[in-house]
Amino acid sequence: MSDSSEELSGDYTYVHEGADYNFIIGKNEIYANVIDYKFDENYILACQIPNRRMYLSAFASHLSGIYSTYYSYLKDSTSEKFYRSRNEILADTVIPKIFKNRNVSFKNTSEDIQKGEEIADSIMKNNPFHKKVFSLKKVYWIIKVKKNILIGPLSENEYKIKRKELKISDEIQLLK
Repeated sequence: MSDSSEELSGDYTYVHEGADYNFIIGKNEIYANVIDYKFDENYILACQIPNRRMYLSAFASHLSGIYSTYYSYLKDSTSEKFYRSRNEILADTVIPKIFKNRNVSFKNTSEDIQKGEEIADSIMKNNPFHKKVFSLKKVYWIIKVKKNILIGPLSENEYKIKRKELKISDEIQLLK
């Protein structure tokens, strides 16, 4: 249950959970804290001030979902529910292997959650993508809605350059 939400373009939703816990979910996710967003039928623009604690929790939950989905697929790979996502599930087996090697169960116990957060924290500290997110005070994102492409993390200058390059309409502007 969220305080409020707004349907955006494509299958994206802005979720407002409180002062510092606002995010965009869909094929690509922008974790907390999204402080501004605008959209049209082609693009979703977002500005984020990363909240490490909330980001970690959401990222760990996302990774745990990948782990659970992968092993559910292995148990029942012929199921109709996996028909559309089969290639996507099999594209990345690294996360499920890490979770399995750390003996994370599927019971979602406090120990499982803690291990998931430790895995997420390690990735956040070592992966260039996440390191860049936390190196910026404000992070800018562009989602190409029709192709489900996430562009970012971007600094303000990178964002302005990418906006011009993509010829994004002046009709949608983030607050300064």
